[in-house]
Amino acid sequence: MPIWQTHNMVSGGYRRKRAARRPRVTRVLMALLLSLASYGVAAPAASLLTLALADCDDVTVAPRGDLYLACHSPSDKFTVPVIGQKAANDEMDGYVIRLRTNTNEIVYVTRLGGGAYDLTSRVAVDAHGNAWVAGYTKSADFAVTGDAWQKTFGGDGDAFLVKLSPEGRVLFSTFIGGPRNDFGNAIALVDGEPVIGGTSDGNGFVQRGPSRRVTFGASGEEKLTGIAYHAGKIYTAGYTKSKDWKRLRGPSDAFVVRLDAKTLAVEHEEFYGGIGDDSAWGIAVDKRGRVFIAGQTSSPDLPGGRRGFQKKNHGATDAFVARIGGPATYFGGAGKDEAGYDGQNIAIDAEGDVWIAGMTYSADLAAEGAYGGGDGDGFIARFSRALDKLRFAAYAGSPAREIGEGIAIVPGGAVMTMVRFGEGVSVGPFFAQSVITVWRR
Repeated sequence: MPIWQTHNMVSGGYRRKRAARRPRVTRVLMALLLSLASYGVAAPAASLLTLALADCDDVTVAPRGDLYLACHSPSDKFTVPVIGQKAANDEMDGYVIRLRTNTNEIVYVTRLGGGAYDLTSRVAVDAHGNAWVAGYTKSADFAVTGDAWQKTFGGDGDAFLVKLSPEGRVLFSTFIGGPRNDFGNAIALVDGEPVIGGTSDGNGFVQRGPSRRVTFGASGEEKLTGIAYHAGKIYTAGYTKSKDWKRLRGPSDAFVVRLDAKTLAVEHEEFYGGIGDDSAWGIAVDKRGRVFIAGQTSSPDLPGGRRGFQKKNHGATDAFVARIGGPATYFGGAGKDEAGYDGQNIAIDAEGDVWIAGMTYSADLAAEGAYGGGDGDGFIARFSRALDKLRFAAYAGSPAREIGEGIAIVPGGAVMTMVRFGEGVSVGPFFAQSVITVWRR
């Protein structure tokens, strides 16, 4: 498998690269290849891709192995051709990047945005190489297509759903939202069709097509953060603070909702948590239909926790992984730890092992490498399917601030997206880099 190298995506502070001969397809250069050791990345990390681009929340791997990233940035100083025009003086735009990993090429970078604040949060790829993208926009002039489910901007902020061709051209684009804030936080494909999930006016929602939509929650706060599909069922995860939805065990609980994939009828709702604050930031389903969630907890009494690798919480807040109705494990040290932040933070490999990405403030985490010494480090961890063994874990940090966000399985390991703040290239009002790391089993 080829090494995924490093390309300077933003010109500020770095020498501009010569344009490639072929439009929209730019060979990946080694301009910013970083030493793994210099950033405390443990030995199993096979390569490091750094994009001087604000923040890539999500990563997915297409059936043929190409890598797709969902990102956002305030910058327009790209050294590769970008599909889509940038509005004058806008705050932030979403970007989708496709990398061809067998030849180390950037196939496309597509900008999605209008005149205000826009970001892409999740990406899924169908069997034909089309990318389906979920995100959030505050731009009333966000471009939609003639066949959009909703052609007008709904209100304060809308979710959006966009389909891109294998070449990065917009094939479909629609608003999804009402008069208040709606966020597109999750996406899954069912028989090639998109199912988008998110948060609408404080409740979770799932939508398939222009008219099939369901919301769930109650009078408190809900946030839907993850969605997965398996065997005709859709599974969603997030957190709730609603005391009148179901019985809360603590101030907040994680939730899992199962729906029929065709009708979106809610079939089962379940809370997960202890006496503290609990939230799920991602969900995955294994080949046998077992549901796993990952997130953060302050509860000393997580259901199934005594059967896991780490049986007790070590700090005020720990990351956790749980199989619904089965074992769970804490993962943390003396500081604050969490699995996930903005990205899809959990993935299951072909052997059934569970991988998570997250952020830690703990110098004593059960992980290879050392704490970078900044305001938080990223981490990656791999657990057995029974969650009773830690196969591997590593810090991914530096003196800057890092957050591990998205994770996806690749042959022989996993790929993680991580944002680094406070160091690197200036991309407008803040300093950030997205670091894409491939980890071997």
